[in-house]
Parts: sequence; C-alpha cells; structure tokens
Amino acid sequence: MDGIFRALRALIVVPAFCTASLNAAAASIPLASFSDEPQLRSPRISPDGTKIVFITAVDNKPVVAVKDLKTHGDHGLFAAASRDFRAAGCWFKNDERILCSFRGVKQDVYGPTPVSRLVAVNADGTKQKVLIQNRFESAAAQYQDRIIHMLPKDRTHVLIELSGDTEIFPSVYKLNVYTGSLSIVQGSKAPVSRAAVRMHLGKRSRNSNASKTTSRRLDTAPCRALC
Repeated sequence: MDGIFRALRALIVVPAFCTASLNAAAASIPLASFSDEPQLRSPRISPDGTKIVFITAVDNKPVVAVKDLKTHGDHGLFAAASRDFRAAGCWFKNDERILCSFRGVKQDVYGPTPVSRLVAVNADGTKQKVLIQNRFESAAAQYQDRIIHMLPKDRTHVLIELSGDTEIFPSVYKLNVYTGSLSIVQGSKAPVSRAAVRMHLGKRSRNSNASKTTSRRLDTAPCRALC
C-alpha cells in the first residue's frame, strides 16, 4: 500500500515541478525577443545546388545573404528593408543571377498605395539593378514583381505581368534580368464580363430510337431544333 501512495505522490510532485520550470523559462524570455527579426526566412537554393539565398538579420536588421554550400561561407548582398520597401523573398534565376521582390507602400493622390519592385543582383554581390523602374509606360506599374514564368530554358529572361498609366489590365512582357530591357509578348486584354448561357433539352420518341434536341439562349433567342 505504501508503494501505491509513493507513486501517487510522485505523479503529483513531478507535474508541479515541470510547471514551475516552464514558468521560469517563460519568464526569462525578454519581451523584445518577440519583435526581433527572424534569423532565417525565405531560403532558396540555386539550380546547381551549390548556393542558398536567404534573408537573415544582422544587428536585428534584415539582410539578403548568400551561403556557399561548398565552402560553407556566407556573405550579405544588401539591406532587405528601407524606409518604403521590405524584401518579401529572393530566388535564383540561374546559378549566378538572383531576383528579389520588394514590397511597400507609397503615397499618391489616392492615399497610401501598395507597390512592389524587382531587384536583380549576382550571387557575388555585383551588378545590382532595380529592374523595370523608369522604363517607358511600365515605370508607373503599381506591381513590378509579378513574374508569371521563370523560363528555365532561357538564362536571361523571365515573363512578367505589368500595367502602366494607360492600361487598365496588365500585359505580358519578356524581361531581361541583367539589363532590365522589356519586349511585349501579349498585350492587355479585357476579361470576359458577359457570357451567353445555352440550355439543351432532349426528347426521345416512344416509337422510335431517334431523339430530338433543342437549344436556346436563356436571354432572348428562341428554341431551335439541332437534330
């Protein structure tokens, strides 16, 4: 009987000890830690598997960095945040060229407006360039990071969707990730805003294997025989 009481006493004491330990650990976490920048986010590996681009924190400030998986060394490329923009993620276009999406808010005549930009840089930190910006009508595109296809067989281009001041709907462009040059692939098209619905009715005769089918539009067109 004494053994049973000792076991029950242990079951009571151990959870109390664990709860106290957890409370002590929780109390030791500084409040500022919850607002710290993450040490690693948005990692992407290069096509050849030798490098990783990621966003890290240096002195609690976000930085885009690259790690060489052969040498295990890493280096920063540029700051991942500014007054107006913040890096949303980066990825490799090829083994050398990296594309980074930056998103933020700009003030215009309508008030705060979400915008995005696309920055390209080599993995060694050279040839950094803000793509698209200040290029003919598409310079006014609100969103400039909407890549719709990476074109993996084309080393220097991606397909991107852009709309400028004179366009309500976006067009598709081929974008050179080194020079920023654009060539249009497909002009903007208005979406389908009205469609006719057709209803088909079939009737089979009792005395025949033949069937009769009629069709009509549900708005104004009368029924007509199809067969």
